[in-house]
Amino acid sequence: MTRRGKITLLVGGIVVVVAVVAGLALTGNAPGPVQDIVDKATGSSPEPDPVCPLTGAPAPGGTVPDRAALAVKVENLPEVRPQYGLSTADIVYEEPVEGGITRFIVVYHCQDAARIEPVRSARTTDPQVLVQLGTSAFGYADAAGYVIKEVARYDDQIVDVNMSNAIDAYERDPSRPEPHNLVSSTKDLWKAAKRPFLQTPEPLFVYGEMTGKYKRAKKVKQ
Repeated sequence: MTRRGKITLLVGGIVVVVAVVAGLALTGNAPGPVQDIVDKATGSSPEPDPVCPLTGAPAPGGTVPDRAALAVKVENLPEVRPQYGLSTADIVYEEPVEGGITRFIVVYHCQDAARIEPVRSARTTDPQVLVQLGTSAFGYADAAGYVIKEVARYDDQIVDVNMSNAIDAYERDPSRPEPHNLVSSTKDLWKAAKRPFLQTPEPLFVYGEMTGKYKRAKKVKQ
């Protein structure tokens, strides 16, 4: 083969390699380092992974659920522990109520809870917390008349799925005494809250990337 022929073959080989790499990049099959080179050459960048708006964590299964936030009022007395359903919540608010005790407003969006217990009554301060979520559903045991009226004042943002409005979404746990034994689930409460205006929540916080000891932290056992 002549020198000119060798050069032609070499150039042709380079063109073929570049074409293959570009084709892999376009189909999303290019290896990591190769994809990085193509991205830099074309000025493009990969799409960021979907994250849950309320936690900043990667969305389970790579997809952010197309549903509104769901808030549930959960009791926090020592004698009712362990509570169920808190570990899969996106956000948990601890709210002072009366007599020095607190209750939780447990907010779900990206994950589900097959069992939420014990569900307890609402307070007038709850809607002021929930409006931060944009539109949401609110599950609770019951409440005094003036509390229910206060929740109703926000009916353009909060769907009230308390026990009286959504009886099929609740049941009693026979192993616990009333009123500390009301049980529900995210599936049943979201089903009861079907309303056209419910939308995916906007982020409430700004999260930085986890580094160092936070990345290495062990999962806390409940």
